[in-house]
Amino acid sequence: MNPKGAPPASLKTLLPDPAFRPRSSWGQNFLLDLRVAERIVDSLELGANASVLEIGPGTGSLTRALTGRGARVTAIEIDRRLEGALMQGQTEKLRLVWGNALTVDWTQAVGEPLSQVSVVSNIPYAIAGPLLVQLLQCRPRQAVVMVQEEVAQRLVAPVGHTERGSLTLLREANADARLLFRVKASAFWPRPTITSAVVRLTPASRPVQQGAERLWTNLFRYRRKTVRRALQEAFALSPQDALDVLAKAGVASQLRPQELALTAFESLAAALSSKGK
Repeated sequence: MNPKGAPPASLKTLLPDPAFRPRSSWGQNFLLDLRVAERIVDSLELGANASVLEIGPGTGSLTRALTGRGARVTAIEIDRRLEGALMQGQTEKLRLVWGNALTVDWTQAVGEPLSQVSVVSNIPYAIAGPLLVQLLQCRPRQAVVMVQEEVAQRLVAPVGHTERGSLTLLREANADARLLFRVKASAFWPRPTITSAVVRLTPASRPVQQGAERLWTNLFRYRRKTVRRALQEAFALSPQDALDVLAKAGVASQLRPQELALTAFESLAAALSSKGK
């Protein structure tokens, strides 16, 4: 569907203004398929009166499915034009917080520890990376998010996968992940040019070696190079010093960053520290 066109018939009662247009700068692609919304809510496995933080509710497809199950929903939305759509048919179960989800204090918004809160979001494509980093670092009770399929693949990428990168390692350090299902572009208005996917995240307690995140962030800048060359260039090491670090960590020099497990990055971080780097 052309994003310049009027809202589709299914949204006319929610967006009665025929001049309403999504803002591409906010990455607005509203979920139309209510079956997808129900599947996402089903995957959260919510108890009675569960506390849920929804990020970017849009026109409220997920919001209504959540409050319809009895959940207490705090929804962070940047677009005040959507207030009427979000409040249609709602009760005291919904509380709206207006602002940018990247700058709003999530704990303050929900009024309780995030460890007790479930997070759900059809994440705007434009902020998927930074919002996922924030989400992983906050470690909520559980999270179910819809993102671009390539981002979903990055979250769950196993050792050796081409999509494996810094986001993968950050996810492994903080949460278990499962790709639940894919969502066709036809489920949204305006229709995106890509397929989306839904991922479930559950917190995992894995204390990570100090310096490991700094290490993988730097090495993945040189993902096409061997880990020996990546170490040399990222940390200004001589060829011999790089080989010494690899030998101490027990990591083969010919591997590439995406072929390393989290434990290998931790071992490398410890070995690199011994070199004063």
